[in-house]
Amino acid sequence: MSKLLHSNFARLKRYPIFWIEMILAIGYSIFVCMTLYQDMIRYEESVAMESILFNFLVLIGIVMAVFCSLFIGTEYSDGTIRNKLIIGHSRNNIFISNFILCMIVGLLIYLTAVITTCAVGVPLFGWIQIKWSSCLLLFVDGALLCIAYAAIYNVIAMLTTNKAHTAIISTLVAFGLLFVTIWLYQSLQQPEMMQQAVMEGGEIELETVRNPNYLTGLKREIYQFILDFIPSGQATQISSLEVVHPYWMGIYSIIIIFVFNLIGMICFQKKDLK
Repeated sequence: MSKLLHSNFARLKRYPIFWIEMILAIGYSIFVCMTLYQDMIRYEESVAMESILFNFLVLIGIVMAVFCSLFIGTEYSDGTIRNKLIIGHSRNNIFISNFILCMIVGLLIYLTAVITTCAVGVPLFGWIQIKWSSCLLLFVDGALLCIAYAAIYNVIAMLTTNKAHTAIISTLVAFGLLFVTIWLYQSLQQPEMMQQAVMEGGEIELETVRNPNYLTGLKREIYQFILDFIPSGQATQISSLEVVHPYWMGIYSIIIIFVFNLIGMICFQKKDLK
């Protein structure tokens, strides 16, 4: 296992996609801070540091999809995985070593974005105002969802031998999760009451009525559960500081990590690599 990890990280140091994504994380974080600072000066509004601290999480799924699919896909196209098997490495070790690499890359990109946001944002907007324990919990949830993404994309890449197919499937999964998250989030954000224009005595008046699109009961619980469970839903809640079940989100990420790795290793054992 140590030799596999050493080989992976030696290749990572020379892999341009990794460094491009690191630069993207830094550039995006600086751009968000500077844009909000300009708006704060222009409109004389205050900006809470914690409101931008985890902004990059909404992009981490797409960023990791690109990296995992291309990095592991190249191992297939170059015959590296087959060579690893020939020299005696087990399939489980190869699978886990690639997962560990994807996990660490995701965490590095995430940590880079958070550190950059703090380095640029704190001098502009001041210190974080929420409790440090709450901030730490959100940070850990963010780290766990990055690892969950790594588990998902590693399975896709390890079970799809064609690099182009891997990239397409991973990207579709990333955007699919994002679109589902947007739909769920918007549905849950519907107000319970709304104003409606009615005609009274020839005049238009506004009255407050119940919003027919407001979710209640079991349907709302199901929507919230899905939003809490999928990594993109967690990322949206954390970045907007609207987390409903912070502890459960961490547990859901751990479940995803365990289940996807277990299924992935079982399927990879049976995969024909000839």
